[in-house]
Amino acid sequence: FYDLKGKASVSLSRQQMNIDVASSRLGGKIIDCEDVCLSFGERKMLDDFSYKFSRYERVGIVGKNGAGKSTFLNLMTGVLQPDTGSIERGETLRIGYYRQQGIEFKAGQTVLETVQEIAETITTADGHSISATAMLNRFLFPVEALNKRVDILSGGEQRRLYLLTVLMRNPNFLILDEPTNDLDILTLNILEEYLQSFKGCLLIVSHDRYFLDKTVGHLFIFREGGNVKDFVGTYSEYREYIKEQEAEEAARAKAIAEKQAKQQAATKPAPTSNTQRKKLSYKEQRELEQLEIDIPQLEAEKSKLEEGLSSGTLSHEELSSAATRIGEIINTLEEKEMRWLELSEI
Repeated sequence: FYDLKGKASVSLSRQQMNIDVASSRLGGKIIDCEDVCLSFGERKMLDDFSYKFSRYERVGIVGKNGAGKSTFLNLMTGVLQPDTGSIERGETLRIGYYRQQGIEFKAGQTVLETVQEIAETITTADGHSISATAMLNRFLFPVEALNKRVDILSGGEQRRLYLLTVLMRNPNFLILDEPTNDLDILTLNILEEYLQSFKGCLLIVSHDRYFLDKTVGHLFIFREGGNVKDFVGTYSEYREYIKEQEAEEAARAKAIAEKQAKQQAATKPAPTSNTQRKKLSYKEQRELEQLEIDIPQLEAEKSKLEEGLSSGTLSHEELSSAATRIGEIINTLEEKEMRWLELSEI
């Protein structure tokens, strides 16, 4: 342990990564979306979306997998075109897009060749120009690594190189699609610092609450059916908002269930006497006995589900499932109690 700790300490103290890349000047018009709609077959990915991005805006994008987040990014960058509506981009707009797919490189291409293919020199945030070699050194690629083929780099090294190729183009509208999935902790820490001083628009898709809280000012919440809600606040605040909504939904479901239960209790028949049961056939007697077992079990299950609804610990799917089951139990109870009443009056 102490040997590993010592080695780790030396490594961290020697490796100082520095992201110091300038961003291009951003004009007044960024990206203007007006009534944008897009569908894939019967599935609606974006429904009547209108929004005008402002200078230095920082937006987080959250939602379930398959809700249309990556599709939205492809619309913003022009990879996809909307079915209806319009997307207008400013003349000074320069998009940098860090995709989940990762870096694309030619067979046999080296680290240095990959960077030099984009530019021989890079402009830093203070206006100075530095060589591609110097910038690679800042991204923790020492001289001996520059002639390595990209395809033999580790996954983390490839993602770091990919990030450099995106930033060195001096974007003023930076899109990051799940950056926390593959970047190492050191790179992420430096990236967070860079983003805090980034002079441009920022659009981030992520499920990382900590990363979003530090980097964005509001959220686009993607829902099924292509609906997008603009939530002003951090991801942590949004999670608290969702919990409150779930608690309110549970309270409403509980109130409905209690009302139905009271209505049933008012019409519930009294127990059958032994003299009445003697007039039943054997089959009817067995049916009545089974009903007197089933009805309390169903009532107990309904009571347990109602407790779960009011607990505030269930997910949205669990709340929906519980509410549906309560409705089924209520219908079954009505049928069984009606039959119980018929048999008890024979």
